[in-house]
Amino acid sequence: MDKTKLLRAGVLLPYPLAYLYLRFVFDSPFTYESIGVTIFTVLFVLVNELICIGRGKKITAETIFWYVVLVLTAVTADMAPSYAVSMLGLHLCAVYAVLASGGVLTEGKTGSFILTDLLQGFFVRTFPNMGLLFEDIKEFFGKKADEAQDGHVSKSLFSLLGAGILLLMLPLFFLAVSLLGDINPAFARAVNDIWNLFDWDIEISNIIIRCIFAVPVCLYLYGLISSCAKDTSLNAKIRLEKALKAREGRRNVPSGFTCFLEIAFALLYLVFFVFEAGTLSTWFQDRFLVVEYARRGFFELVGIMVINMIIFLVANTFAKREGIAYKLNRIFLTVLMSESVVFSMLSFLKLYMYFYKWGYTIKRMLAMWGSLVLGVAAVLAIISIVKKKDRSGLWIRFTAVSYVVMCLATGLCTVLEL
Repeated sequence: MDKTKLLRAGVLLPYPLAYLYLRFVFDSPFTYESIGVTIFTVLFVLVNELICIGRGKKITAETIFWYVVLVLTAVTADMAPSYAVSMLGLHLCAVYAVLASGGVLTEGKTGSFILTDLLQGFFVRTFPNMGLLFEDIKEFFGKKADEAQDGHVSKSLFSLLGAGILLLMLPLFFLAVSLLGDINPAFARAVNDIWNLFDWDIEISNIIIRCIFAVPVCLYLYGLISSCAKDTSLNAKIRLEKALKAREGRRNVPSGFTCFLEIAFALLYLVFFVFEAGTLSTWFQDRFLVVEYARRGFFELVGIMVINMIIFLVANTFAKREGIAYKLNRIFLTVLMSESVVFSMLSFLKLYMYFYKWGYTIKRMLAMWGSLVLGVAAVLAIISIVKKKDRSGLWIRFTAVSYVVMCLATGLCTVLEL
């Protein structure tokens, strides 16, 4: 297989891909928006793999997993309780899949540095590398090294660069027209009259606008994909060493402070459980009170579990790992996470009673998924503390898969009118 041909195709395809992103994701022509989103997602995966294969990257099980999650998130977008949440998940999965395919994840796999990786993907590997498209155009459309003379390149390269420069200047031209129209009303009327002479159809003007804004989107997408595909395993090893060193440097807060925090919250929750047990014993004697109990506290319980996870992350990130205080820190973190599991069970109890009485609602389905994800997070946190081995990668994968399953369940409930 001629990798140069693949890379040449990879250089030409990102602009059409960027146009389809604006067309299918932001202004879908389909009745079901997930159709356009799925088409774009599949093409995005193909273009990414085209460039990766051209750069000598081999597809891995990690990459395949995130490709599958990415496509399924697109397919289930219309079924999801929240289309906006699905779109957020789609963008996160897309960037993470590119990082995985390029072999540039900090740990070489899904792990506890996921936030660092995503920040790298959305900002560090994109904006500074938006000029990579022109570098690769020069590389793959200039004369071959053995044919080059005095540093000259082929005319086709200059044609592509000229077209690229023209596209980049178009937004500035229309911006200048707009600014001049704001300065002089007579000029604005004249421009408007000229525009009306052509009797533009609204769709044609939308196409022109999308063609213009597809330029920065193209440069952004290509910068991300190409920078990841060009990276080497040596660079990944260096990044991991730096990340681990930085993580250890952050762990300089005395464990006694985090212990105090954990004890305060743990005691607070124990007092709450005493009151909750009394409430349950009273309310379950009356079926009307059971109904009232089921209606209250879904999202508040999810909020409490989020607070507990924040405490866990703070203690795990900043507390020193030495001395008796650290051992106590692990004990109280285990207690706090165990209480989170209880909160998750309470949330599921309420949700079960709610569904049994009133049936399915979108918000309650989201609450159920949130309870499940946070409950599993608490269980895996306990395992991580006991085994002294990070389990965040497993939790991230579970969250991604469970979201897709929840979207499918939501679609099924809607069809069956539960």
